[in-house]
Amino acid sequence: LILGIENPLLDISVNAKQDIYDRFGLPLDATILAEAKHLPLFQELKEKYNPTYIPGGSTQNTLRAAQWLLNQKMQFACCFIGSVGNDDNGKRLKDIMTDQKVKTFYYVNKEEPTGCCGVLIKDTRRCLLPLLGAATKMPIEHLKTEWKAVEGAKLLYTTAYFISTNFDALMMVANHALDANKMFIFNLAATFWIEKYSKEINTLMPYCDVIIGNGEEASILSKVKGYGTDDKMEILKKIMVEEKKNLSRPRIVVITQGHLDTFAGIYDPKTKKAETFVVSPKKISRSQIVDTNGAGDSFAGGLLVGLALGKDIQTCLNYANYLGWECIQQVGCTFPPICNMSLTEQSSQQPDNLHFWLTSVSYTHLRAHETSLHLVCRLLLEKKKK
Repeated sequence: LILGIENPLLDISVNAKQDIYDRFGLPLDATILAEAKHLPLFQELKEKYNPTYIPGGSTQNTLRAAQWLLNQKMQFACCFIGSVGNDDNGKRLKDIMTDQKVKTFYYVNKEEPTGCCGVLIKDTRRCLLPLLGAATKMPIEHLKTEWKAVEGAKLLYTTAYFISTNFDALMMVANHALDANKMFIFNLAATFWIEKYSKEINTLMPYCDVIIGNGEEASILSKVKGYGTDDKMEILKKIMVEEKKNLSRPRIVVITQGHLDTFAGIYDPKTKKAETFVVSPKKISRSQIVDTNGAGDSFAGGLLVGLALGKDIQTCLNYANYLGWECIQQVGCTFPPICNMSLTEQSSQQPDNLHFWLTSVSYTHLRAHETSLHLVCRLLLEKKKK
């Protein structure tokens, strides 16, 4: 149903003592790429601490979140393509993903270790130490070997992080989505990547049916694209009307803003009609928040589920907000045993501009995101054609 391709990591999370920070020169509340001098640290985490192992990497997190929500309807509906090492961490990562009902198609690199991220927690502060290893070493030949998984998916998802890993493989997936009329979903992922790989993102954007980003990422994209504004709704509108190759699908853009409102929009490239939405996050008290890591990945997972099931955009955003809300009440990108969101319910909320909602939607959009209101419109259109 949903396929993701990107860089898999294994998070190794421990409650660390100040001593390990001092000996390895680690800052609090920071993320630094691991170097050779940090390799003994990872061994120490395994031997002297009682680590918690959690699959990581942005897309892998998103698929785990999506599958957790989908488990009430189907297992192994999400699959992931990436690269791991020929080591215990690679085997552990595959086992955990299988336990969480996500199917993996890992390339096993015999020269590099499985990518991992040391998560050192001290009180409420933490240091993240990613060691990318095999995660960024996936050859395009592996994608070709597992191409049946790509062909079998309904939705195809990735993030800007994969651009530096194998852009040719990424474009191969994007072109397949275009040729097969499948939904291709792209997450901006990180401000640094948008600036560094702006040329590649410009090449990729016309293939994107759905673009997801947070407020900071939207601002950087506006800067590199020359939009001339930092107003998030205006940026969203400009992204919506960017060049699009697949004219049979609308473009959906979503911009999150943490605890502030989420902006979303749908644009039909054929009729030039656009709709925008403002959705408030699910309310939560400060005392309920445990860890915000993985919240954006989880939000994306909920959005993917809604899109895969053909829900209206409001319901998709409700799923997204729910998964983000559940995630920030856990340590890391994890979820409780019980899911309290039913996938059989449509959104009870309708846009305030109901008349515009009914009159401005194209036939193609109706089929892609059909609600009960849309069904009436579609049947009338089909009757008129006859």
